[in-house]
Amino acid sequence: MIIVTIVLVPIGLAFLITAFIINVFRQKKKRRCSYKTHAIISGADRFGRTSQHKARNYGVYEYEYQGMVYHKRSYVGTSFAPELGKTADAYVNPDKPEECIIENWVSALAIGLFAGFGIMFTVLGAVIGIVF
Repeated sequence: MIIVTIVLVPIGLAFLITAFIINVFRQKKKRRCSYKTHAIISGADRFGRTSQHKARNYGVYEYEYQGMVYHKRSYVGTSFAPELGKTADAYVNPDKPEECIIENWVSALAIGLFAGFGIMFTVLGAVIGIVF
């Protein structure tokens, strides 16, 4: 059973470290992107259709800063089409308005999943190592 602990704990720590790094970079970017506005999903880009994989749909967000309209494609694609007209909070970098962070459920879910799996694997590995 020690082998299970030796495998699970490092996997859990790798997930936790990944969640931490993603969060640090996101917070760093969010400090630069200090102007809050609203973004609306105005379209979708569709990529990656092969015989083995379904196409991924990436929402295209539209936001306005100082009278100029900007577009930003989502970093994460989904198998379903984005809901056109749906709004999200956008944080714009005043010095570089084409740089922005779109706050949506996907970014929070990614960090939460990495952290959750990290905690689960680390605790499970530690418990197995202690009990057995």
